[in-house]
Amino acid sequence: VRVAGEVVDLGYRVRAAFYRAQAAEQRLAFAQKVLDAFAASRDATRAMHAAGNVNELALASHEAAFERARVVVAKLELDVVSTREELRRLQGTHGDEADTKLAGPLPPPPERARIPEKIETAALRASLELVERKHRIESLARRAGITRIEGLVPDVALDVHGLTGNPDAPSGGSGMGPWRLGGGIAVGVPLFDRKQGQVSALEAELDATFERYLAIAVDVRSAARETRARVVSTHARARQYTNVIV
Repeated sequence: VRVAGEVVDLGYRVRAAFYRAQAAEQRLAFAQKVLDAFAASRDATRAMHAAGNVNELALASHEAAFERARVVVAKLELDVVSTREELRRLQGTHGDEADTKLAGPLPPPPERARIPEKIETAALRASLELVERKHRIESLARRAGITRIEGLVPDVALDVHGLTGNPDAPSGGSGMGPWRLGGGIAVGVPLFDRKQGQVSALEAELDATFERYLAIAVDVRSAARETRARVVSTHARARQYTNVIV
């Protein structure tokens, strides 16, 4: 379950990095168009200033706007490089495999945000971390029960041995003789060591694991509510920006 959780987490981080890289390239393309517009405006203002139709202040304002746009483009170019490298690290690609192109711009946001109903319940059911903690609780409960039984059941040991030779034979003789077999049984009654310490330790670990389980469940529910609010807010802003751009 832990391995499955790591795989899901890695897949999520790769998807998020992919969308960040797509968004960075799209922002850069849009900023480049804005820079081209500022460059055209600056050139036109320079021409009008040379003809005496624009004063120095207007020319300086257009020059400053163009330079600010150049700074924005430079920052976005660095952002594109950073997001692409992050994606490559998560994918584990290098060499020719790293020289890939992203598939076009991001699609426009949908008309309505797709949020599942009863998102908290869905998040609790889908949490692999909660599943792993549940299995750990069951394992600790079984171990505590087995240890408690071992502390009550006597320890029984069986012994079977064989002996050949004659212990009364004179020194230097072969001493060989018929085989003689024997056996025994030993019963250890747990009067003093009844595994109380191990049982107490396991029960304490069981209680701690159960409290962590509850804490994780609270975090999952809280994260689900936060995600729902974040999705609604982001979707509204995305729709607003899309309408402005269109």
